[in-house]
Amino acid sequence: MADGQTEAVSAKLGPDRAIPQASCYANNITVAPERRGLRRHLFDFFNSGPGARASVPLIDLHYQIWKLWHGKATFAEYYAATIAQKLRHGGSHKALGAKAFLSGSLFSTAKDLSAADFRKGGLNFFTAAIDAGLRPHHVCVDYGCGSLRVGQHLLDYLDPGNYWGLDIIDDFFEAGKTLLPKSQLECKAPRLRVISPTSLDEAKAASPQFVVSFSVMRHVPPSELATYLGSIISLMDRETKVLISFTNRMVSARIGAKIWSYSEPDILEAVYTLDPSIQVSFGPLYDDKRRIMVPNSLALLSRRT
Repeated sequence: MADGQTEAVSAKLGPDRAIPQASCYANNITVAPERRGLRRHLFDFFNSGPGARASVPLIDLHYQIWKLWHGKATFAEYYAATIAQKLRHGGSHKALGAKAFLSGSLFSTAKDLSAADFRKGGLNFFTAAIDAGLRPHHVCVDYGCGSLRVGQHLLDYLDPGNYWGLDIIDDFFEAGKTLLPKSQLECKAPRLRVISPTSLDEAKAASPQFVVSFSVMRHVPPSELATYLGSIISLMDRETKVLISFTNRMVSARIGAKIWSYSEPDILEAVYTLDPSIQVSFGPLYDDKRRIMVPNSLALLSRRT
């Protein structure tokens, strides 16, 4: 995006609501350009490209069959369970698990993700949290922490015991733990929990100054948006800030087999319906080179003072 467009986004937010410029905290980690081979192009084609149209009815059918054995399970639970099963059988995922994405072959399991490559993930989201005001003494809840790709940086940055990682299934963060130094886990004492009413109450009792949820809303269907946002809002105190990434489009729509985009008006309506005391502002999400990642955006939630 051109500089003029960047200025326009900042002007839209206003001087008090704009998300600040990036921190240089993570500048010592070099991120190499991503290589996209044939398997990656095929993956993109069927997950978010033209092939997604054919994938959608197959995914929906599989979900309905899966529900026959899992009662009233949500799509979020289905999404997590199917990925976890894939990882247990040696598969890989773009952002979850301890295997290198799309490594190996059709006849072999994926290769282990190296600690060095793992370290390069999630830096732009971590920087966004710093830019929004996160400081080491703050308590931060990472809602939908996955395999700690962002959590590893938050864990490094925050004071011991101040990082809470919540996810719908423990397979994800347990995989992430295997890629972190044992000394880091012992020193920083992360509080990792499966999402439940009990764990939400625990995290709320810690009085978090920040709640972050990165690359989660894009996998939340409209029928479950209120539940997702409601759980996050339930963690908020008067001073809590919430930072959520989402795929931003003019009209909310399903744009992939398991991917949804949301418009800013629809997010505003969903939040205000749950709690009218919350104000919402929107800002750009940057990549590791500080380029605006259209159509991805950030929503910043806080209580009106």
